[in-house]
Amino acid sequence: EQAIMATPTTAREHAASASRHAAEVAAVVAAVQRSSIEPFLKQGVQSQVVHRRKLAGRQRGSATSDTQNKQRSLATLREATLALLREGEMQGALRNIVRKIKLARQHDERCGPLPPVPEEPYDFVRAAQQRWWAKVFKRVNRIAEQHGVPLATKRKPADLFKEQLAESLTPAPLRPDVFVYDSNDLLVAVCSVVNLDFVPEGTSSRAGPAGQTSWKTWGLVQAHFETQTVEQLRVTFADLDVCYGQMGVDDNDRPGGTDAFSESRLRLGAQCLKSCDAGKLASFLRRGCPISLRPKVWLGALCPEDEKTASLYYSQLHTEVQKHNLLADRLCVADTCLLAGFDDNYFVFEDMIKEVLLALMRDTQMPEICRPPRNPCAVGNVKLAKGTARATYPPSGIIPFRGLAFLVAPCCVLFSQGHQIFHVFRQLYGRYFCRLHTISSHPQCLLSLCLLFENLLQLHQPHVFLHLQSLMVDPLRIAMPWIVQAFSGFLEVRELLLLWDRMIGFDTLEVIAVLAASVFAYRRSALLAAQSARDVHLVLRDLIGLKVITLLQFSLFAHQYKDAP
Repeated sequence: EQAIMATPTTAREHAASASRHAAEVAAVVAAVQRSSIEPFLKQGVQSQVVHRRKLAGRQRGSATSDTQNKQRSLATLREATLALLREGEMQGALRNIVRKIKLARQHDERCGPLPPVPEEPYDFVRAAQQRWWAKVFKRVNRIAEQHGVPLATKRKPADLFKEQLAESLTPAPLRPDVFVYDSNDLLVAVCSVVNLDFVPEGTSSRAGPAGQTSWKTWGLVQAHFETQTVEQLRVTFADLDVCYGQMGVDDNDRPGGTDAFSESRLRLGAQCLKSCDAGKLASFLRRGCPISLRPKVWLGALCPEDEKTASLYYSQLHTEVQKHNLLADRLCVADTCLLAGFDDNYFVFEDMIKEVLLALMRDTQMPEICRPPRNPCAVGNVKLAKGTARATYPPSGIIPFRGLAFLVAPCCVLFSQGHQIFHVFRQLYGRYFCRLHTISSHPQCLLSLCLLFENLLQLHQPHVFLHLQSLMVDPLRIAMPWIVQAFSGFLEVRELLLLWDRMIGFDTLEVIAVLAASVFAYRRSALLAAQSARDVHLVLRDLIGLKVITLLQFSLFAHQYKDAP
C-alpha cells in the first residue's frame, strides 16, 4: 500500500526532474546555436557521419542485421561526438556556455527573458527606489534645460570628418549640478530607506524606545537586513587565508617574496589559459594573478567571446556615435576631465576613456548584461528635441554619474585596444559595478554593502565607532566614495587590480565592504587619538601605500594567530 501511494509522487518527481533536465539541455543547445562553435561542431559531426556510412557500406556483407548495424553506428557516432566535445578548445567553449547559463539562473531563478523592471520584495525599499528614480530624472531634465542641450540630436555633417570625435565635444562647466548624482546623493538615498515594520527579537512592539516611530541603529543605514558575519565571510573568502600563498604578499615583487611562488603561479595560469575555461580562470584569480598574465586571464574569465565579433560590435557602436549627439556624452566627457585633473595615474588615458564611455552610452545590450536586479531608472519621461516621450535614455540605460570614468580607467592600464577595454568593462559593469549605485535589498547591492560595512565596524571595532560618533563623524560618510568607486582613484593601481582580482575570482562585491572596514581597523590607533573631525579626515584621506591583501587577511584571519609566539 505504501508503494502504491508513493508511486504517483515518485512519478511526478521523475517527470519534474526530466522536465528540468530537458529545459537545461534546450537552453544549452540554444546557446550553442548562437555561439561561434556551432559551425565547427557541425563540421566535426558531419565528418563522423560520412565516416560511419563508409564503414557501414563495407559491412553490408556481414551476417549482422540492419538493426544491429544502425544501433552500432549510432553508438559509435555518439562516442565520436562526445570525444569531439572533449577536445581542448571545444570543451572550454562549451563549459563557458554552461557557466553563463548557470550564472544567469543563479542570480535569477526565472526562465525566459527578464522583465524590464525586477520586482523588489519590500515595500519600503520600493518606495525608496521610486524617490531615487524621480530625483535622477528631474536632474537629467534640469541639466538639459540649464545648458540648452536636448537629450539627443543628430550630429552635424561637419563633425563627421573630424578625426578625434571625443575632442569635438565641449564638456559642460564643472559645476556641482553638471553631474546627475555622486556618492553623497547615493548616501542620502541609502539613509532614506527605513523599515518602519521592523521588530527586534525579544520585543513585541514596532515602536522604538522613547516613543520613536521605529527602531534606529547606531549607524546611518536604518534598513534591517541580514548580512554575513565574520565567520561566514571567512568561509566565503577561505582562499585568502594566510596559509595559502597570495599574489600581492608572497610574490617576488614584494619584500620577502620568492621567485618559486611567482613561477608556480605563472605555470598554473598558463594551464588555465590553455583550457579556455572561464570558471577555472575565475578560480585562479582568487589568489591573485601575475601582472604578465592578467590581461589574458581577465579576458578569458569575463569575455570568452570571439575577439573579432567583439571588435566588430565596438566599431558598430562608434558608427552610432558619429550619427547622434547625446547629453550623456557631455556628462561623460566632463567626468573624464575631472579624472584627468584628479589622478596622475590615469590622465594619459583620457582620450581612450572618452572613446569607451561614448560607445557604452549606445550599447543597447547593457540591460541584458546587467545582473538582476537591474537599475530601471533610465526608463521614463525624457524631453527630446521634438517634445517629450517615454523612452530609455541613454540607449544603454546607464545614466552617467560622478566617478564612472574612474571605473573605466584601470582597464586602460591592462589593455591597449579600445574594443578589449570596452568589452572587459561592460562585463565588469554588468556583473558588479551597476550594483554600486542601485537601491535594492539584494545582498550584493549598495544598501546591503553599506550595512555590512557598518555591522563589521560596530561589532569588531566598537571603540573606534563610538569615538568617531562622539566627534560627530559618520564612518559610512567617509567610506561611501570608496565603495561607490570600488576604491578606484584611492588605491595604487597595482593594489586596486589585486583587489579586483579577488572581486572577479570570488564573484562578490562584499570584498569591497570588508576592505573598507579593514582600513578603519588598520588605522585604529590614529583614529582613537583624533581630537576633531578634521583629524579623522586627515587620517583617512590618503590610502596610497596600503597593502590590500594584507589588510583583508588581517581582518578575516588574524584571530587564528593571536596566541602564536
